[in-house]
Amino acid sequence: MTVTNTASIASVPIKSTIPSVNFLEKLQETAFQTYGSSNFDPKCYVDLSLKFDLKATEKAFDEIPRSQNGSILSKDFKTFVERYFYGAGEDLIFVEPVDFVVEPDGFLPKVNNQKVRNWALEVHSLWRNLSRRVSDGVKEHPELHTLLALPGTSVVPGVEDKESASKLLTNAEKQQFYHEVASNAESGWDFSTRWMRNASDLTTLDTTSILPVDLNAYILKVQPKIRENAKEHKFGTISQKSIHVLFWEVRKCRIKMELDIAYLAKVLGESSVARHFNEASQARKNAIQTIFWNEKMGQCLDYWLGTTGKDVHKWEARSQNQNIFASNFIPLWIELFNSDEYVVDKVVISLKKSGLLHAAAVASSLTNSTEQWSGKVRSESKEAKTSAKDIAVRWIKTNYATYMKTGKMHEKYDVQRCGEFGDGGEYVPQTGFGWTNVVVLALLEEFGWPEDQDIESLTCSEN
Repeated sequence: MTVTNTASIASVPIKSTIPSVNFLEKLQETAFQTYGSSNFDPKCYVDLSLKFDLKATEKAFDEIPRSQNGSILSKDFKTFVERYFYGAGEDLIFVEPVDFVVEPDGFLPKVNNQKVRNWALEVHSLWRNLSRRVSDGVKEHPELHTLLALPGTSVVPGVEDKESASKLLTNAEKQQFYHEVASNAESGWDFSTRWMRNASDLTTLDTTSILPVDLNAYILKVQPKIRENAKEHKFGTISQKSIHVLFWEVRKCRIKMELDIAYLAKVLGESSVARHFNEASQARKNAIQTIFWNEKMGQCLDYWLGTTGKDVHKWEARSQNQNIFASNFIPLWIELFNSDEYVVDKVVISLKKSGLLHAAAVASSLTNSTEQWSGKVRSESKEAKTSAKDIAVRWIKTNYATYMKTGKMHEKYDVQRCGEFGDGGEYVPQTGFGWTNVVVLALLEEFGWPEDQDIESLTCSEN
C-alpha cells in the first residue's frame, strides 16, 4: 500500500500584515531575552492591548535604556509594559449569560444521588463565570487590540486564558520548527512526546510527518444525534433554506465529518454529494484498518512518514509508532470495530493491559515527561460496556473529590492520585474549565449515578 506525504510541501515564512501584531511579537522576543526562559510567559505579550497609538508606543520602546550589547534591565522593561499596555485579557468583560437556567428541564435524569446532583448543578452554574463579551474599547479602537470585536457573548475555556529553539541555526530551520509547533497546537495534544522523534527534545517535533489515528477517526465519526433528529424531522423552526445553508457551510469545514455530511446530503436530496462522501468515508475506514491497525498489539497506531521528502511511501510495519497513547484506542469511540465482537474484546483487553488505566482516570501516554499531554459504551460487547462505565466512574469521582477540596473544576487531573489536579505543560494550569465541565456532565448524562452509591465513601478505583 502507498501513502501520500503532504509534509514535503515547502513551508513559507508566516508574518502578520498587522503592524501591532508584528510589534507585539518583537515585544515578546525582547521579554524572552530580558527575563530568560524560566521567568518568561509565552502566552502573555501577544494578548496585550495598547494604551496609546502604535507610533507613540514604538517610540517609547526604542527609548528604553539599553546596554552596549542591546540588553534591557528587567525593571526598565517592566515599567515600559505597565505604562503602555493594559493587562492581557482586560479587553474581555464578564457578562451574565441571558439564557442561563439554574436547573434546565430534563437535567441529568439518571443522577438520583442528591450529593452528586447538587455538585453537577454547581458545575453547570460555572458557565456563568466563564461568559464574556468584548469590551466597547475594542470596537471603538480596534487598532489598539489583537482581539476581534465579536458581537454577543462567548464562553472562555478557563479563568486565566519552554523550550528554546535557539539551537536551530538557520531561518529555514526556525520556520519549519514554527510550522511543526503550530501543527502540534492544532492537534489538541500540545505538547506530547507523541509528536517528537526524540522524546526529550521539543525541537524534534515532526507533527506534519505523522498520520494520526484520532484525526482520521474524527473525520469519519458519525454524530448520532444529527442522524436521529434528521430521521424525526426535528428541525424546529429552521427553514429548509436554512438547512441547505447549514449543509453547505458544514461541507466547507476544514475537517469534514464525512458520514454526517453524507447523511445530511441524502436528507436534502443531494444524491451525488451523498454518494461522494459515503465513498470517502468507506475509503477512510479501510485506510484506518489497513494503515493504523496492529493485530499483535490490538491497537490502532499512528503512522510516521519518512523525512526523505518523497511524496509517496510504501507501507512498512516499522513506521507504526508502537508507543502506547490513549489515541490508540479512539477507533472504539467511532464504533469502527462493532461488527466484530472478537476485535472489540481484543482492543478492550489491550486497553486494560496498556498501563494507561489508573485509579483516577486514563493517562494520555506512558511517558512521564513535562509535557501536558504525555467510546466503548456503544459497543455490543459486554466487556467493552463494563470497561467504559468503570473509566467514567473513576473520572467522575476524581473530579468530585478535587472540586470538594479546591472548590474548582480544573483543566488537568492527576490520573494516579484521586482528588489531585495535574500540572506540567507550557503555562500555569487553568481552572474553570470549559471542556472538563462538559465531559463530567456528559458522563453523568450517559451513566447517571445511583441513589444508594455514596460518592464520598469510595476511592477512585472502586465501583
